[in-house]
Amino acid sequence: MAAFAVSMQSPVPTPSVAGPSYALRGAATPAAPETGYSTSTVGVAAFSAAAASMLHADRKRKAGRTQKVLVKSRGGEAVETIPVMPASPTTTEINYYKLDEIDATKIIASMKSALKAMKGKISAEGPAEGKLSATLCDEEVMSALVSMSRLPVFSKEFGTAFKDDLDLLHALKQIKYFWNLPQSQIAILMSQLAKQLEGPEVAAEFEAFTQELCQSASHLVTIKEVSKKLPAEVHAKYMENAAYLEDADSHAVYPTSIYRQCDALTLATPDAATIESVMSTTVTTTIKIARNVLDPSNHLLFDVYKPLGRCVAVVDDKVDEYHGADIDNYFAANNIEFTKLVFSGNEVDKGIEDVERILIAMKKYRVGRHEPLLVIGG
Repeated sequence: MAAFAVSMQSPVPTPSVAGPSYALRGAATPAAPETGYSTSTVGVAAFSAAAASMLHADRKRKAGRTQKVLVKSRGGEAVETIPVMPASPTTTEINYYKLDEIDATKIIASMKSALKAMKGKISAEGPAEGKLSATLCDEEVMSALVSMSRLPVFSKEFGTAFKDDLDLLHALKQIKYFWNLPQSQIAILMSQLAKQLEGPEVAAEFEAFTQELCQSASHLVTIKEVSKKLPAEVHAKYMENAAYLEDADSHAVYPTSIYRQCDALTLATPDAATIESVMSTTVTTTIKIARNVLDPSNHLLFDVYKPLGRCVAVVDDKVDEYHGADIDNYFAANNIEFTKLVFSGNEVDKGIEDVERILIAMKKYRVGRHEPLLVIGG
């Protein structure tokens, strides 16, 4: 569960302040399967009958052997006879991810090519949904999306590679999960890329297209579903990538949340009788310091909640008293379904019972794990 938090202050006058391959793998010749283990099934390699027999005989032969060792101590030297221990079985490390290497220069070049191709598609005549479908059929766009889906965007290396443009980094981290994102979210992310890579003039065209697409009821349909209506050969290429990712990074195909990723170091003996594991969860967070957030023209909240089709918010009762009308108006103006859960923010009401009340309310409105909860306090 991710949370989008906003802190509000009492109304006071405030001055305004302004080798890797980046082509679609398998398009012509399927890539040879990579070694490793899938993320969905933990497999342990088994010895063949002959190999197992040889190993058993070798251990039995060594078990009876002894070795003389010179031992030094204060009282002098002595020779001790100790048994020879059989060699320990080879430990297997289970690899959960098989992702491409990071090349920032190639990533940016790929995204610029995709933006150029998309710009030509969205400037054509016709409904916005048709323009986006045409965009998804373009080879440059397809290559860029597929390449991003195979990158370790949660890694420190990826963050460091784009540390000089955090807005670009923010967009790229989400594009990795394009397969499960709504059409409108892809349009918003491509608009953000256009702003960072091509400038405000080009970005304006993408933003106009996004607004047009968001007027359609189908803007909430995911790319995975949209692809089913694309030409058969195009859909097949996207499905080929999805099949590849099931083994290389299943989270990219079946994410419970695009803001969280799990990983582990798992070691096992060949017979899986002993397994040692260290598990971790990585959460990605974006923090923005901004003014006039509740101005309907400000897209900070729009970009998060419009593609979801709704917003569920937990609001401090004192904040609601002063800013409740502005909050309601923001989501109404942007045609986003809004559910406001108001709770006391007094210190006396910050107990486990109040946390339970909030959780029960969230369950009532079926807030999903992939759905950022808007929290407004002050």
